[in-house]
Amino acid sequence: MRDTLTGLLAELVERRGDRPALLDPATGRVTTFAALDELARRAATGLSALGVGRGDRVAVWLPNLPEWLAVQFAVARLGAVVVAVNTRFRAQELADILRVSGASVLVLTAGYRRIDFAGILAEARAKAGLATDLVPVAVGHGDAPDGALSWNELIDHPPRLTDDARPEDAAAVFATSGSTGVPKLAVHRQVAIVTHARNDVVAFDMAPGEVSLCALPLCGVFGFNAALSALASGATTLLPAAFDAAESAEAIARHGVTHFHAADNMLRDVLAVARDRGLDLSTWREGAFAAFSGGGAALVREVEDTAGARITGVYGASELFALVARWPRDWDAEARSPGGGFPVGDIEVRATDPGTGAVRPHGEPGELQFRGYNVAAGYLGNPEASAAAFLADGWYRSGDLGHTRDDGAFVYLSRMKDSLRLRGFLTDPGEIEQHLQRHPDVSLAQVVGVPAPDGGDAAVAFVQLRPHATAGPDDLVEHCRRDLAGYKVPSALHLVTDWPTVEGANGRKIQRFRLRDRALQLGAR
Repeated sequence: MRDTLTGLLAELVERRGDRPALLDPATGRVTTFAALDELARRAATGLSALGVGRGDRVAVWLPNLPEWLAVQFAVARLGAVVVAVNTRFRAQELADILRVSGASVLVLTAGYRRIDFAGILAEARAKAGLATDLVPVAVGHGDAPDGALSWNELIDHPPRLTDDARPEDAAAVFATSGSTGVPKLAVHRQVAIVTHARNDVVAFDMAPGEVSLCALPLCGVFGFNAALSALASGATTLLPAAFDAAESAEAIARHGVTHFHAADNMLRDVLAVARDRGLDLSTWREGAFAAFSGGGAALVREVEDTAGARITGVYGASELFALVARWPRDWDAEARSPGGGFPVGDIEVRATDPGTGAVRPHGEPGELQFRGYNVAAGYLGNPEASAAAFLADGWYRSGDLGHTRDDGAFVYLSRMKDSLRLRGFLTDPGEIEQHLQRHPDVSLAQVVGVPAPDGGDAAVAFVQLRPHATAGPDDLVEHCRRDLAGYKVPSALHLVTDWPTVEGANGRKIQRFRLRDRALQLGAR
């Protein structure tokens, strides 16, 4: 048994070669395990011809497609690294990731949802001052960037037989919000990805021939780990390009889905469709949910009553993978609903005092810290952030508040800092603040969260303008809308001339809690 991505795929081809690995429920496109391997090997030859080799980065800016996973296995074969890019990202975010990662190739979609990815890339290159040697590879039949290689041209090569993959190679990078507004890129090794996939197969009782629905984006660890564990089990993965509640509910009923991991709001929408259409979801038996909008226990009961599935609350982070822990399926709904659970493999968890670093007793809240195979190797190109988050003795500081239990499980309680949960995406307000402050009329910006109707947060911005500035709130919101993902655009923006502050040992600090109070008083105006 080889602890590399290529070794994992080779084992699957040997055992399940002619069986369906991936199926697009909208188009009926089937990719067998053997075909996925063939596609990856051809892509590896094509990428090698472009100069990609050990340690090089290949950015992937695609919706959920077989090509996404083929690139991951292809890049792993070369000892190179995939940098996952969210299809919601726009010019500034793309520019930041390409600049930080130093990617030499960008595999992007053409024609997806009529979004001008080619235009966004052109703007990103201008913002980041990217060298012209970034090679775009376009998947699809829409408008491609000038000079782009088509996917068919990339794979028009014989399959690569040489395998340069090593267990300790960096293989995949996932973006997480940074406190400076620039994303941090968490690096995971091949052995960690493969080990975690195999552990999740056991933890979620997956078997060859079963069917898993992966409607979560592959660019995040939740979708990525869900897809890799399904592949590792020999199951068939239903891979829609993007989540649609009606399509997902129909797919569960039509294809006999047994496993479905999703965010809580996704599950609620699927259940609503199933009830309205009288769909039979009884094949669904296992799943995990991320609790972004509350009411976890009610959701666990609703899923069990509607479909019979016994889902569990889980825990994860870009630095740790998703599906890191789960609760036993035979526990009642209340016990299975919190974030956290029993770690799925050789993963240590402790809660520490944020001030002293002392380990807290079981049941007493502290900062959750993790050590084990699943911990990222650090942040790409950011040694300062790596040193702050990844301790010398192997522990990772999550920034999450929680507590351990004497039975070996842990419970997640909340974020310890001011991160926002915007439409299900964990976002550091610093990203939005930094972008607002790029506007020539803006002197200072602060972003806080207020409760949103979906149970998450709504971003509210406070902005102080420079003298003689002419921009108004609508102009600044449009400034965000042009360059940021839609969920990061402030729902309200207020101009201010002063800030609530307090003098501290390290200088004067803006009191964000007072800004939140002000945001609640002003409302979404």
